[in-house]
Amino acid sequence: MSTPSSDDQRAHEIAKLMRRDARALIRRAHDGDQHTRYKLNLQAFSLLRAARRLSPDPAADVEMETLSADLAAAEEAIARQDTEAETAIDDALTEATEEIAALRERAEQAEADLARRDDAAAEALAGQTRIRELSVKDSGINLDLIPPHEIALLWVHAARGMLGDAPNYSETPVEWPREAMSMEVKAAGEYESFVLTVQRKGKITPHEARQAAEAERDQLSAQLDRVHEVCDRGEWGAVRWADPLPVPEWVDRVRAAIDGELNFHPWPAFDRWRNERRALLDPQEAAQTPKDTQ
Repeated sequence: MSTPSSDDQRAHEIAKLMRRDARALIRRAHDGDQHTRYKLNLQAFSLLRAARRLSPDPAADVEMETLSADLAAAEEAIARQDTEAETAIDDALTEATEEIAALRERAEQAEADLARRDDAAAEALAGQTRIRELSVKDSGINLDLIPPHEIALLWVHAARGMLGDAPNYSETPVEWPREAMSMEVKAAGEYESFVLTVQRKGKITPHEARQAAEAERDQLSAQLDRVHEVCDRGEWGAVRWADPLPVPEWVDRVRAAIDGELNFHPWPAFDRWRNERRALLDPQEAAQTPKDTQ
């Protein structure tokens, strides 16, 4: 009977350790899912096959055959699951594609319905529009239209919102691009500025208010010019002689009053007389009192 060499004993010990690790992997595989079991059993099969090359063991060969059958069954199950998953994915994609096509068709139908409704609404509004006046003026045609009731209501609602608590009118600055809006998220071209003015009926318009202010300014300016002329005449009447006379004291007083410089001593008697006169005269009589002339 031959005695095994030290190399054979070492190979036997290594094979024994490999089989032990393989069995540990097989035990761990029982607690995992299908893919985990397949992975661990495949590693165990590789260890058992390597151990058989080092040191054959009939019992280990039986384990390898059993493990090989389990691996083949697992591969078939995994392949079947992959096929079923691919089929399910294909079916889901087909169903989603059909649903998307149906949604697109419904969206196009809804868009067509909205377009028809818009056309019908536009025709209805156009049918409600009436011509109030058509005239030719300044080499141009002036067309005055009566808007439809719905548009008039929108204008009234917008006017109320823009006026708010304003007693007379409101002005709202508006900017709009010179050219049409492009398809990108930006405005094409430069902006033009407008002011939308909404005025309450029966109130003075901004243009009329400006005209009144300008008229009052022109009147006050003409009155100041006449006062300056009176002062100049008073001064000229004193200094025109070869031996000039003293310039009347009131000339400097009036000029200082026009310039807003009341740096002279007041006249108490005059102030009392003016206050008494104003108390006696009502505003209408005071407005009709003739002004002093030079």
